[in-house]
Amino acid sequence: MPGARILRDVSIAKKLYGTAAVLLVFLALVGVLGISNLSSSSALGSDTYLNATVPIEQLDAARASLGNVDKRRVAVPPPRPASRPRRN
Repeated sequence: MPGARILRDVSIAKKLYGTAAVLLVFLALVGVLGISNLSSSSALGSDTYLNATVPIEQLDAARASLGNVDKRRVAVPPPRPASRPRRN
């Protein structure tokens, strides 16, 4: 095979430098993709904050309003005693 002969004729130092170069290119590509995806991640974080965290404040206001309900108007019946099974 011609490709195997070319690799056999190359010194180990050149093989190591070539491998390091390929890894550096791969590392740079992953870094560029990661940085480019930060903007979409930021947009998702902002969306989550606006749609999930802000309504928590509204729930707190609703809970506070429920505390102002007149307890005499909201009557809760007392619990029923547990029925006993009949004996034969």
